[in-house]
Order: sequence, then structure tokens, then C-alpha cells
Amino acid sequence: MTTSSIKISLFSLLFFPFLYCFAQEDAIVFWQPQVAINYNVYKDYSHNFTLANRNFLVQNEDLDLSIQQIDLVHFSNLKITDNKSISLGLMWRNSNLFDNGQVDEFRITEQFNIRNSPHSVRYGHRFRAEQRISSVLTIYRFRYRFAIDFPLEGKTLDIGESYMLWSVENLASFSNSIKPFYDLRLRGGIGWRLSQRSNLQISLEYRMVDYTRVVLDVFLLETTLNLGL
Repeated sequence: MTTSSIKISLFSLLFFPFLYCFAQEDAIVFWQPQVAINYNVYKDYSHNFTLANRNFLVQNEDLDLSIQQIDLVHFSNLKITDNKSISLGLMWRNSNLFDNGQVDEFRITEQFNIRNSPHSVRYGHRFRAEQRISSVLTIYRFRYRFAIDFPLEGKTLDIGESYMLWSVENLASFSNSIKPFYDLRLRGGIGWRLSQRSNLQISLEYRMVDYTRVVLDVFLLETTLNLGL
């Protein structure tokens, strides 16, 4: 099998679920473009700022091009060893502005991240604890994500080349006023290295929301421009 045919097969495998989701009666499809800016403050300490805009694409079996929310996110990251880091994140989610029945949210995130690169494949373990605070209630959420990414051209990722990424994430949410609920997220994507510290990434995420009770199928098409300063 040639390199070209392998890329076509991987691309088809990634975006087939996006076509399939339009046939699901209760599926909701979002599109989220976002821009992230990363810069080093000191050798092992960095900042990340992200501006994201989530939009409905499909809702109630119909095309629905409308804005759901805007997120402004900041993370402070501290590298503690060569492959481990801790982070503190703050997020402001504005939903009320678009009159979609949602309330604004302020979120605090504590994160521990481990990365290993034994060969050309990079593995990542991410642990998060979140406090989601709104005027209605506060939700405490715990998340674990396992992710891999690898270059599609050769054993190293050079500028101008592409890479593929996959991840699976489990989430558990708790609150005093509602029953606990659990989510599962599966993601696949492709990216391009634009420069030494910048890349463009397109991914599709399938979310199984509250899978122990009423399952809601959600698909998120995400386009991300990461800029390193």
C-alpha cells in the first residue's frame, strides 16, 4: 500500500462518522473554530490563551447555523520534569448573549499531564479536575484522557508535514443538586505543522453524553490554529 493510499484510508476513517451523524435522528452537530496563542514566560513556565466560538450545525434533524457560545480560556503551565507538567486553567463561557436557554459559566481547571515518545508515536495521559460555576449550580468534574499522535510522513514531523491524532476521554460530573452523570468522548484528527511552534488542526469528536441513563449523541467538528510566540 502506498503512502498516498494510506493517507486516503485514514482520512476516510476520520470523517466517515461526520457523514454518518446526519442520519441519526437525535444527533446534535457543532462546529467550533478556535485560535490558541502559546508563549514561554520562563524556561519551564508558559501561558496559553484560547478564543473559541461554538456553533450549531445540525439540530433536530435540520441544518441550524447559529452561535451557541464563546469561550475565553487561559492556562498557566509549569513543566516539572522532561515529560510531566502541571497547569491551572481559567475559562469564561458566554452563552446567555445568544439567547439559547443556557447560562454563562466560569470554570477553574487543575491539570496533570504526562507525555512519552518512545519512537515516532507520542503518548499522552491527561488528568483534570474542574469546577464549573454558574448562577444555577456548581458542577465538580473529573476527566482522564489518553491520546496518541504520530507523523504521516516519515519518523519525524518536519515543517510543512502532517500528523494524525486520536484520543479517548472519560468524564464524571457531580453536584449537590443533580445526580452524577458520565460522558465518553472519542476524537480523531489530522494536523499540519506550519512552523517550529505553530500548527493547524482539524478534528472530529463523538460525545456520548450521560451514557448510564439517557444517551445523547453529540458530534463536534473542531478547527484549531495554534500559534507559538
